[in-house]
Amino acid sequence: MLKHERIAKYNRARYPKYYFYRRIPAMHENIVKYGLGAAVIITALENIGCIGNGIAGPPPIPPGMVTENEAREVVDSVFSANGINLTEDVILKIETAPGDSVELSVDGFNDSLKTGYEYISIEDSIRDNDEYTPEVISRLNELTAQDGPYIKTIEPVYKDDDYKKHLETVVGEFIDTLKARGVI
Repeated sequence: MLKHERIAKYNRARYPKYYFYRRIPAMHENIVKYGLGAAVIITALENIGCIGNGIAGPPPIPPGMVTENEAREVVDSVFSANGINLTEDVILKIETAPGDSVELSVDGFNDSLKTGYEYISIEDSIRDNDEYTPEVISRLNELTAQDGPYIKTIEPVYKDDDYKKHLETVVGEFIDTLKARGVI
């Protein structure tokens, strides 16, 4: 059997006198401590015009890709050299199937000749929710082969030494084809 003996001079348990845990502040203490500062910063940002809509700037473009503005300069110069004046950023309604149509924004278009172009850049795919799907591009090519509107879709081009010459050649061939068919 187990014997119990009393320990001399032991009246109560003794524990260390240091705090071994960190006291977690109550929620209302945190709100008072940090909430006021956060409210001041948010108010200041709203007053100077910072709106948190999630858009911080233009969409990123991979290095080495020709931007839409650079392509516009080259393509517009080829059209104007051939006597075709284009209106920028025209909305066209294209019938993709019987009873089904889509509205497209083209970079340049001449109403009287029903001729224009669209440089499909990465900026377009982000901004326009990728409206130039392969089906839409094939439908535009079909319309160009038939009776119009004659829209040349130009794929994205990498910047190299002769990207301007490449764009000029692509657009020049398109214009020559339309001249041969009697459209222009």
